[in-house]
Amino acid sequence: MPLFISQFYLASNPDKRWKPLKEHEFSLSSHHIGNLGELYSGTLIRHLGQHYGLYTNPSTSPISWHVHNTSFGIKVGRIEFQNEKQRAQAISGNIGEVLVIPGLASTLKTPMNKLNFHRIKAQQMKCPDYRISLSSSDLNKLWPSKAIPTIVVPDLPLEVKSCLKEDNYYPVEALQQLYEYWKECNNPLIEGYGLIARINIAEPYTYIRYYLFFKNNRFTMGRFKKAAYAQGLRKSLSGVKKSKQQRIVETVGGLFF
Repeated sequence: MPLFISQFYLASNPDKRWKPLKEHEFSLSSHHIGNLGELYSGTLIRHLGQHYGLYTNPSTSPISWHVHNTSFGIKVGRIEFQNEKQRAQAISGNIGEVLVIPGLASTLKTPMNKLNFHRIKAQQMKCPDYRISLSSSDLNKLWPSKAIPTIVVPDLPLEVKSCLKEDNYYPVEALQQLYEYWKECNNPLIEGYGLIARINIAEPYTYIRYYLFFKNNRFTMGRFKKAAYAQGLRKSLSGVKKSKQQRIVETVGGLFF
């Protein structure tokens, strides 16, 4: 049965190599993951549990990962033959979306149907995947830190990003979804609060890293935009080099607890 490890970080301390504030293990069968796919995934994909098994253990069914090549011609420059199938980002993204709610519910020891959340979408802009209600008590259980003030927070936008490779920080492209949500709300009481969940399904264990964005007195929308959309990035945050990503998350982190 697949094992999952939920880890909870603050946006001000985004490096996964540091000890998380809280860590919680839970298990879900691939059958259960498949059922959850129909509940939590934003895309119509069936049998997601089977996809999870293939994506995390491709060696168990190597034949299905071979490309059916019947001809071998001459090589052309830097173009290579593709001999193995590539894992689709759309599938890994849906697996990630399915796991974040069970991960939170398991850590809080709360039935999944007791967590108040809804999926959100926008046609003309990027926006987070979910909006979820967590009380101050819930936040304290998930992020036990004296640095976070005990105040009533609004529903939190939650953006989920999955990856199939090594990474350390929350993905900088997820910052755009939070920014667009806060800008659309246009409400100082909502701006600066949110979550990013980072899921690496290619690691030996599937880690779910939750980063809490809880603004401090340095936060303004202008400062956040300047920090997130670093010079040269403009509106494109994908494909950022690791060194530049580190500088971005460290600058952004200074605006949050």
